Amino acid sequence: PAVFFAHTRAMAKYGDAEYWQDRYRRDPEPFDWYQKWSALREYLQPYLKPAHKMLMVGCGNSRMTEDMYDDGYKRIHNVDISSVCIRAMQEKYSKRPELTWEVLDCTDMSSIVHEAYDVVVDKGTLDAVLCGESSNSKSERMLAEITRVLKPGGVFIMITYGQPDSRLPYVDKPEYGWTVENFSVAKPSIGTVLPEEKDFPNMHYIYVCSKK
Repeated sequence: PAVFFAHTRAMAKYGDAEYWQDRYRRDPEPFDWYQKWSALREYLQPYLKPAHKMLMVGCGNSRMTEDMYDDGYKRIHNVDISSVCIRAMQEKYSKRPELTWEVLDCTDMSSIVHEAYDVVVDKGTLDAVLCGESSNSKSERMLAEITRVLKPGGVFIMITYGQPDSRLPYVDKPEYGWTVENFSVAKPSIGTVLPEEKDFPNMHYIYVCSKK
């Protein structure tokens, strides 16, 4: 039990907005959670077109947006709850004007109009929300906001350590109007795996939710 509660406390920090502010102040180096674009490309490209307007929720200081940009996906709006992170990314990518950045809580994206995006991408953000307080209500608000800002025929792509039995109950709900597919991809051998993941299966999971 003591190990379980220590593990729970360690995970809980990921649901705390102040944790992310402090983290990006202390460690401004780029970090890609779970998987890099190079490992995800073959799974995601069938759903993406260069003309698509894309929203990256919980973008952090990952290089994924940069790598997608270099592959021709230039219309990406990146949002994160951390103002420290967004300021740094705005400065870093100031010469790539198609990439836009906004401080935004993904559970309340009221600054974004309905049906604005062809694609929404989440790499680890729902996982972080699920670590925090009021996780069920916050996750529902986040997913409701994502389907609101998605165009009909658009796709929500989620990359997570959560296995289907733990994530499908969140995303495969009739009120979202999504058809859900899922894939698995082997965890990288070094660098992007959370210490808290060591007891999870040696896979990450991709959920592709197509809006009807």
